[in-house]
Parts: sequence; C-alpha cells; structure tokens
Amino acid sequence: MKRIAAFFLIVASLSLNTLPAGAAKEASVWPKGPSISAKSAIVMEASTGLILYEKNIHKKNYPASTTKLMTTLLALENSSMDDIVTFSRDSVFNIERGSSHIGIDVGEKLTMENSLYGIMLASANEVSYAVAEHISGSVDEFANLMNKRAKELGCQNTNFINPHGLFDEKHYTSAYDLALISKELLKYDSFREITSTTNYVIPPTNIQKQSRPIYNHHKMVRNTSYHYDGAFGGKTGFTQLARYNLATFASRDNMDLICIIMNEDNGQAQYTDTKKLLDFGFSNYTAYKITDNENAKAFEDLSLFSKFNNLFDTENLPLKISNKGIIILPNSVELSETERSINYNDSSNLNEGINVIGNVTYEFDGKLVGTADILYDNSATVKLQKASITYDDGLTIKDHIEKNQKVFVIGGIVFVFLFIGSLYYFLVEKPRRKYRKLYRSRRRYPKKSFDHDFTDL
Repeated sequence: MKRIAAFFLIVASLSLNTLPAGAAKEASVWPKGPSISAKSAIVMEASTGLILYEKNIHKKNYPASTTKLMTTLLALENSSMDDIVTFSRDSVFNIERGSSHIGIDVGEKLTMENSLYGIMLASANEVSYAVAEHISGSVDEFANLMNKRAKELGCQNTNFINPHGLFDEKHYTSAYDLALISKELLKYDSFREITSTTNYVIPPTNIQKQSRPIYNHHKMVRNTSYHYDGAFGGKTGFTQLARYNLATFASRDNMDLICIIMNEDNGQAQYTDTKKLLDFGFSNYTAYKITDNENAKAFEDLSLFSKFNNLFDTENLPLKISNKGIIILPNSVELSETERSINYNDSSNLNEGINVIGNVTYEFDGKLVGTADILYDNSATVKLQKASITYDDGLTIKDHIEKNQKVFVIGGIVFVFLFIGSLYYFLVEKPRRKYRKLYRSRRRYPKKSFDHDFTDL
C-alpha cells in the first residue's frame, strides 16, 4: 500500500502541474435566479451538491408528506425489497382521518417494494407508519433513527416526530435539508425507478383479493398540463398549516437537479415556481463529464497514469478516475478556470477488485463544482503496450524485435558461450596452468639437503 501511495502522490503532483490554476472570478458570474412566491426554495445539483439557486434555504418549515423522502431512504438502507411488512392496528388507525391512504386492513401484508410504491406514489400514511414499525419497532424509535440519519447527512434545521409528515409543531425541516436527503436517495437506482413510475398496481394480498391501482401524485412526472421534460420523480406534500411543499427531480444534459419548494400558498404556484427554477438551472449552467473533458486540461487520458499512457496498456491500468464524475459551471465560466485538488485516502485495507482510494475535486470561486472518485483495481494487471511505442523510422518496438529477432538470438548464444568459456578459464584452466608451471620448476631445480639450515630473507 505504501508503494501505491508513493506512486499516487508522484503522479498526482505531475497531474496538478498540467492544470492552469484559474483565478476565481467575482461573484457576478453566478447567475441570478428568478423571482418566485414560495417562502423557501433551493435548486441543488445532485452529483456535486452545488447550490444553483437559494431562497431562505435554512428556514424551518413544516414539510408535510415530503417527510416521506426520509422514510423511504431509511427503508432502502435498513431493509430489502422482499421484506414482508405486516400492518398493526396502530398503523391503520393512528393516522388522521381523511388523510392520504390506500385502504390497508389490520393484519394485511405487503412486500417492502410494494410499500415504497404506496408511500412515494400514493403518499399512503398508514404504509409509512407500518414501515416505521417494521424497521424500528415503533414510530418513536423510527423518529430517533430519522433524526440520527439527518445529522449524518449534514442536516442542521430538522427534527422529525413521525414517518408520514402529518402536522406536529415539533416536526420540521428546511429546503436545504430536504435537498440533502434527496441527494442521498438519488444514489439508489431502485428509488429512481420507483419515483419515476407514473402508474403502479399493488397485487392482491393475504386479505385484499383485489389489486390496488395507484398513480403518482406529482403532476410534473405524469402527462398533465404541468408535465416537465426531464422530470423523473419527486414528492408532493400538503397540510393546512404546512401549505404546499414540492420536491422535484429532473435530468437534462448529464445534469440531475433537485428542486425543493416549501411553504407555497398556492397549489398551482408550486408547479410554476418549480418550472421557473428548473429552467433557470438547465439554461444557465453546464455539466462537463470529467472523463470527456480532461483532455482540455493537458491529459491524454483520464487515468492517473496519463503521463505514461504511451508506455502502459490503458485498458488494464489499476488506477483510474470514475466515469460518473461531472463538473457544474455557469455558462460564462471555462473549465480552465477551475482549481483541481487530488486527495488520497491513506488506508491499507484494500478489498479484492475495485477500491475507492481518493478523489479529485474541482473548485471555482471557493465553491465545490465537481468531484470524481479515484479507483484502484488490484486485480488489474499493468502491461507494457509495446505496439504503441514507435521509433523515428515509424516502426514499433514489436516491429523492431521481429525484424532483428535472429540477431538477438545469435547474439544471445554467443554471449552464453563467452560467459561459460570465461568461467572455465578462470575456475579450471588458469589454476591448472599454475600448478603445471610450479611442477616443472621443482623438477628443474631440485631442493638441496642444506636448504633447511637457512631462513628465507
């Protein structure tokens, strides 16, 4: 691991030298958003967390059924889709009469998957209650889990009392906190599939012999007059005291936007305000996929071996940049104006396969505008890509080796014979000649009898 770290730091330092450090522009480069009637609102880019628009984003508001975003997140994190949720008497009768429900009976059973469709599409309060009991045993314990998870996500103005959002003066959150919860939710493909569904049928259960067709309450997802191209999900929420609250997720041009509207007085305005904000985000910001745009910053390839790509087989490099990373910038800002940092996780615990060992981040004007994971695949093998290295004559190493293969073979054989001959001479022949010379010398000059009376001087 130390060798990986050392190599990584060397390559990182080389990589950093290739990017011109852009001086931060004045704040005026950030586009000014539209005027809206909602008391609080935010537009956040889902991958980077960059805030594109804000209005009273930290103000505490009653969230109504947008609470169910956190309920769904905890269900995805703490259960499996084939879990069986059994409905208690409390879950069926401890909800406000006339509030959103799908008519579940006491003792009825639904899979967790069907339960989440009931929560996200039909905003079913009894289903939210039952899911809370299934995960934590009681609503109170589930509320504790909700608040614990909210703090982990960075929420600062949130306190949940129940899993469905029916009014309680101590039950509140902010537009910013709801955006953070949504950002985490969008990491789940299963959630994206559920929230983008317009119509769904809950099949017959152990008690209900008829299927239950439900539909998505979010009018920007369905084919209505409020339909928005690119909108793929969200959550509605309304009580008399909370007023209208709306979370909307939309995707265009490699950019996923989260739009949160809170405390809107008018049901129609929640959609018109959302449209204004989404149009603003998509029209004034551009998403650059990191793996497609690093070439503009003096990289031949996006792997951290880019300085040595002419030497290595790039299809099998162990260090790479994740292809999911993007950079979000105002239209008037160039990629070259961002400042890049490479961060390495000093950990010796590497699992077999692909490991996240760090990240590369991009900042502009002091704001994080892009990030991508650095991946290390310890099952990958680094191979010299001989065919890609060429000489002045246009031939590759492989061509030269094939052309001169006979010379290499003959030269190798000659070298082996010379080496063996040298060993034979120094270890066998030279000592033998020495002894022969000594033997001849003794025969020519025999030793006299008085030689022992003298000492050698």
